[in-house]
Amino acid sequence: MSETSTLAPAPLPRRLSSFVGRLAEIAELRRALATSRLVTLVGPGGCGKTRLALEVAGQVGPSFPAGVAFVELAPIQDPRLVPEAVAAALGIPRHAADRVANLVGGAQLLLVLDNAEHLVEAVATLVDELLAACPRLVVLATSRELLRVEGERCWRVPPMLLPPEAASADPAAAAGYDAVRLFCARSAEQRGDFRLAEGNADLVAAICRRLDGMPLALELAAARVRSFALSEILRRLEDALGLLTRGPRDAVDRHRTLRATIEWSHQLLDEAERRLFRRLALFVGTFDLEAVEAICPGPDLAAAEVADVLHQLVDKSLVAVSSRDDGGLRYRLMEAVRQYATERLEEAGEARLRAVHARWYAGLSARLAGDLLPLADRTETMSVEYDNVRLALDWAAVSDPELAAALVVDLRWFWTTRGSLREAHQAALAAAASGRPPPALQAAVHREVVNWSIQEGHIRVARVHAEAAVLLLAGIDDPSLEASALCARGVTRCFFCADDGERDYERALALLESIEEPDALARVLNNLALLQVSVGRVTEALATAERLVPMIVELRGRSSEVPLYLHTYGAVLLGADRADQARDVFLDSLAEAVQHGNYALAAIDLQGLACAAHAAGDAFGCLLLAAAGHRCAELGLVREFDEPGIPVAAAERASEAALSPRAAARAREAGAGMEPRAALEHARTSRTTARPAPLTPRKREIVRLVAEGLTNRAIADRLRISERTVDAHLEQVRNQLGLSNRAQLTAWAGRHLDEV
Repeated sequence: MSETSTLAPAPLPRRLSSFVGRLAEIAELRRALATSRLVTLVGPGGCGKTRLALEVAGQVGPSFPAGVAFVELAPIQDPRLVPEAVAAALGIPRHAADRVANLVGGAQLLLVLDNAEHLVEAVATLVDELLAACPRLVVLATSRELLRVEGERCWRVPPMLLPPEAASADPAAAAGYDAVRLFCARSAEQRGDFRLAEGNADLVAAICRRLDGMPLALELAAARVRSFALSEILRRLEDALGLLTRGPRDAVDRHRTLRATIEWSHQLLDEAERRLFRRLALFVGTFDLEAVEAICPGPDLAAAEVADVLHQLVDKSLVAVSSRDDGGLRYRLMEAVRQYATERLEEAGEARLRAVHARWYAGLSARLAGDLLPLADRTETMSVEYDNVRLALDWAAVSDPELAAALVVDLRWFWTTRGSLREAHQAALAAAASGRPPPALQAAVHREVVNWSIQEGHIRVARVHAEAAVLLLAGIDDPSLEASALCARGVTRCFFCADDGERDYERALALLESIEEPDALARVLNNLALLQVSVGRVTEALATAERLVPMIVELRGRSSEVPLYLHTYGAVLLGADRADQARDVFLDSLAEAVQHGNYALAAIDLQGLACAAHAAGDAFGCLLLAAAGHRCAELGLVREFDEPGIPVAAAERASEAALSPRAAARAREAGAGMEPRAALEHARTSRTTARPAPLTPRKREIVRLVAEGLTNRAIADRLRISERTVDAHLEQVRNQLGLSNRAQLTAWAGRHLDEV
């Protein structure tokens, strides 16, 4: 009898709960095992390495005639016992453990080594020996770090697929994400009546995102549905380590609570790794190596060591890493891991480093506030870093009012680009109310309060802060700052006395004549043009706006205010009855607003386009665009009002009267359902699609059903034709009418429904 015939692998452990999702990962792992003799599943505790390894091993098992051997290494503390554990899993007597390689020999066997991280040296030595001596052996290992054996293929286990923040709360769509399916499956095991439905899909998705799609965390959270509402679970995840504490009794100790899982990984770190690990709790969201090297060193951790220690934490699956399109890397702690690291940071008495973090990100904000880099590059950088910048602002608001004031001033350009009115307004008010920064900085903060208060509709608040800003500058020689304060006060005065506002603008212009401040000068001209058009001095407004145009060209791509200047120019053109020109300028501004997600600006641009459509005799388009503008106003959390030169309310009333009630209702319905990007596309093509084209009777019938909201499948069922035929008809219709998508076709159908 051959030695290999003595192998008797025990059956794979059976799990009572179902395996959920991971179809793509399973397929990829099966391919990896077909081409590599050592595959190591690497990932943080609780990411599902063991379950995934067992599922894959069960599926590929039949292709290994000698069977599949599963070795659970977690209970073993003595590295010398690793060979005995492998021998036991293979059915080899303990006394023959030193002959495992000989006994396996040429057997075609799959060896699964689970949880190798605390025995990594011993496991690596044994695996290296086995692979060299056993030519048909394949090893599938799970560990929080690689074995570092020649020929090893690293396979990082990703979090389960998560619905994005902007995903709809439709239960059918949410169920397409593995994390949601796992949470719901385990919740149904805990409470038989649990179902994913319209009323809870958004909460389930939020819980899954909050837990980073980590299977263990999802299962522990699902165990709480017996006693907590989903909203309560989500709220209590602020302390995930305290909430997620009741795993199955038959689970290994470190999988019974989320804290124990993270604690297990932490115990395997050396002192330098523990120091850096806890200091990474200073960050939120993602961060880069430059920030870590600037913020985390100390007497016990040299700056030159930081990069190498961070690399080790990545290797040990405590820090996640992702690549950027530009080749850079971003690092992140999962939320529960960050909570644990925060506890360690507080215990070590290193919370003082929060000040270092805040000052470093304030410095970054100050650099980005300049216009040396293109606006698009600055916006992209700040968008990536903003979670930490906001954290710095929150800390400074409590602990360093002067730093908070500087951040509020430096962030104006970014908040303007993004249309973050509510956040900017609250931050500016808080900075103005706390502490006493130097007078010039305090005046600048009051100026910011004016800017955001005006846009939020708080005119009296803005007026108080505008007067405070001007008074503070009485003894300060800073023409640029004084001009900006006068410009801000001029805006508030215009609401009560246009002449007073205009005098402030003229004084600001006089101050700016002696200095090179194109953005400041453009801002004053912009406000002056708005004032002039609002009081009916259209000829003067046009002249002022014409002075603004070359500055728009000069500042484009550098200043966050350019889309606002474009909007003002469009308003002046509209007031001068040059609607066609105004339409093109509003479109230019709207395109930038949509690109940056600035729904506040998109709302007023769409109002301008609605008025341009009304001037062109397109009543349906006016109501549609106005409704889209109202929708954007809701998304941007801004009030709705008539901008100077843009009488949208009057245009809506006139358009309503020009249409039948049915056509007007369809126009408003079509616009209210449009997302900003769809509204932009419609506005771009509306002039070329205003007149209906003749359609065949069948095409007219299909277009009518599209306008009623039916899907292609539903249309096919209604007309008893194939779905392919419906697709073909609609493609022909879109080509005939010059339309590019279903949203435009729906709008066209609504406008011409009576004619179609």
